[in-house]
Amino acid sequence: RDFCRCADEFLGRHGILRGRSGPPGVYYMDRAVYPEASRRSASIAIFCHAGTAMTLLSHLLGLPLPDAYSSLWLAPSSVTTVLFDEHNPPGSLCDGGQGEEGYVTVTPRALCVGGTGHLFAAGIDSADSKYEGWKRPSGVKCNYR
Repeated sequence: RDFCRCADEFLGRHGILRGRSGPPGVYYMDRAVYPEASRRSASIAIFCHAGTAMTLLSHLLGLPLPDAYSSLWLAPSSVTTVLFDEHNPPGSLCDGGQGEEGYVTVTPRALCVGGTGHLFAAGIDSADSKYEGWKRPSGVKCNYR
């Protein structure tokens, strides 16, 4: 719970506010503070361990934490991209769920999870496990051949 609260506080400092009610994974941005041009050009980069990334993805996407840990695999040095997709642009009939026209609804969408294209483009192979006698990506435990 502390992790989720701190993650929401971090996003809040960047103008992404978690809804107080409604479905998980729904956030809002104040149109007056963050006009469309600044919302569309804003980026946040987080560099962290795979466990932290999976916990954050679980929280942002509304996935049960055990499912995120058992279903996602993040390669060492991989990149995960999450877009906060805007649902009710100015002039729409939606009010952002906050009862005020000044908020825009943004929903986190995972565009890429554990991508290693940047490593491939640089000619760097994925890290193979050094603990077994056969080659497999580090972190994958079995059933990989």
